Amino acid sequence: MVRCWAMAPTKHNMTLREAEFEGATFDERWGYDLRHGVISIGFDVGAIPDDRAHLAQLWDETAVEELGNRTIALRMLGYFWFDIQPGDVVVARAGVNQYVGYGVFQGEPWYDENAYGDGGIRNYYSFRHVDWAPISGRRRTSLVRFSRNTLYPITEDKVARFRGLPDFPMR
Repeated sequence: MVRCWAMAPTKHNMTLREAEFEGATFDERWGYDLRHGVISIGFDVGAIPDDRAHLAQLWDETAVEELGNRTIALRMLGYFWFDIQPGDVVVARAGVNQYVGYGVFQGEPWYDENAYGDGGIRNYYSFRHVDWAPISGRRRTSLVRFSRNTLYPITEDKVARFRGLPDFPMR
């Protein structure tokens, strides 16, 4: 069964301190994701988890205060590593009332702490390939209100509102 997910490339309204900590603004991070056909999630646990128990162990071994609430973060990381399937659809959200694109997840997730090279982006080393729709790139007003969580499944009633958009991959 194909599912639809809402996922933020990074915080859309981060403070200067947060942008310095993460190494990039929203537009810089989204630009990287769009150019490379990926999306990444923060909460770096330093490795590829084998399962949810291993993910929790990695979290406990590596987490720093800035990573946020353990329960919420582990749920989102679990979605990213174990629940999203190739063929699932993603809406790249920019805050609670905007989105910047949508696409289809391709392949399995991977971890690469050297992906950004000298780009200065930090804490976003877990990736998934995404085939972004041709209209991706600029911010648009959303047809639905998004949660503030980085990643979560979109309910069927909200998916129905996106189905009328040009090139939306879930018909």
